[in-house]
Amino acid sequence: MYSYAYIDENYEYMRQLLCDALEAADREEYKERIRILLICFDFLGLSSSYDRMYTDGDETLRALYEQRYTDMYNGIKDRDMELFSSSQYSLPNEIDFTVNPMTQIYEYGSRREGVTP
Repeated sequence: MYSYAYIDENYEYMRQLLCDALEAADREEYKERIRILLICFDFLGLSSSYDRMYTDGDETLRALYEQRYTDMYNGIKDRDMELFSSSQYSLPNEIDFTVNPMTQIYEYGSRREGVTP
């Protein structure tokens, strides 16, 4: 289990470590691995920080949240990434900022054709 409060409290610091690693990577193969890790981390980080950054956030935080969410969504879509080990869930057809990413995908997201819960 994750401590969502811990992730929220440390999201910026942990994310910056990944950004620093991406900047320091000297091979495209390593950069792409870090980009994928950053997408996965943003899914967890944005889900954990949704209330602080988006629901209760000011315009600046909301804009940052929306940019990161959009980048994460597009990164998953462009790479045709499987979201979970059971391929039951796929990305929703469009981004919905009114719910956090975890809720959007688990509860409101589209289900892959032919897969039953």
